[in-house]
Amino acid sequence: MAVDVTKWAGRAAAKSGGDKKNKTFYKFDGANWSIRAYVAPPCPGHDMSAFTSDLPVIEIVCHSGLNRTNGMGACLKNNNDLLEHPVIQSYLAEERSPGQNRAIPVAGKCSPCSLLKGDPRYSHMSFTDRELSDMKPKPKFLMAFCPFEVNGNEVPALEREFYPYLAPVTVNEGIAKAMADARMDITDPNNAVLVKIEKKTVNNRVSYSVSIDIDTARNPFRLSKDLRAKLAEGQSKDGDINLFRIAANLFKTDEAMHKMIVGESEEKVETKKAEATKPKCFGVAYDATDEECTEKCKFVNECKALCPGKDAKPAAQAKPTKPVDDDPDPWADAEPRRVPAKAPAQAPAPAAPQRKPQPLADELDDFDKALAGLEK
Repeated sequence: MAVDVTKWAGRAAAKSGGDKKNKTFYKFDGANWSIRAYVAPPCPGHDMSAFTSDLPVIEIVCHSGLNRTNGMGACLKNNNDLLEHPVIQSYLAEERSPGQNRAIPVAGKCSPCSLLKGDPRYSHMSFTDRELSDMKPKPKFLMAFCPFEVNGNEVPALEREFYPYLAPVTVNEGIAKAMADARMDITDPNNAVLVKIEKKTVNNRVSYSVSIDIDTARNPFRLSKDLRAKLAEGQSKDGDINLFRIAANLFKTDEAMHKMIVGESEEKVETKKAEATKPKCFGVAYDATDEECTEKCKFVNECKALCPGKDAKPAAQAKPTKPVDDDPDPWADAEPRRVPAKAPAQAPAPAAPQRKPQPLADELDDFDKALAGLEK
């Protein structure tokens, strides 16, 4: 899809008055950096909206620093055209998975805008001038690009990837103006031209400059087959550089943004107050017989859980478990086989008394006596 150069440059002009990559948004470390990159063309599809059609960027007004760090949400008062965009609405509807009951953001009430106007809900909170400045609604321009060179170091061809980038007004204006001056669509994958973006910080003041890369402007090139495949995959419905999907994720309900502003801070304040009022014996010496513990201390339940004290029953000792046998005997649990008992061994019969040997004379005398008896 070709870019409407005149439309982009005109809208950008009306709005003007060492690196680390992140698949959510491309991040740059350091106060000064430069990059040569290819800007991705518009996401394919049937986008007939006058607000986004034929443009490689999506304008979205955002609040930053909602949780005092990097919390961000799309403004619900200054994004009506984008929030009502049919493609954005389709993504928001898909996010409501069964059982999740996620509410769809509605244009109108916006907690960050209310805070900046003195909403009494935030009267108990204090903010620095920097924090209030970060929370002001600012236009951002969501685009995708592929870095070819970062801080003078060329990115190897096999490591080149596409990343989404939330550009400030000056960068968007610079790219659009450079494209208009070149009188060509620099996002054409078959006739690509790189842009050079520089950031400089002097006395804590940040400035950006954008220019067309002279070498590729003189000799436009065709993206490699690998990069064209990555571009098509990234711009698919669930791709990493589908700008409509990313924009839909930036929209949060008013209640969600309110919780981002006060939820965490209020919880921390209450926790600190509770910790400060706990007695020194908390969690150390609970005594069920002492009314100071059981009746007068409001932290009794918490303290009791930490140190049961005198009314606690000694914990039952766990029974020793049998060691695990790596090679168990399959018959170990079987009932032992019954073996018939052996009959008790009988004592041997007593031997017959043996006659003592008699002398020979005695034997002859007995013989004579027996012979004499026969003769009678």
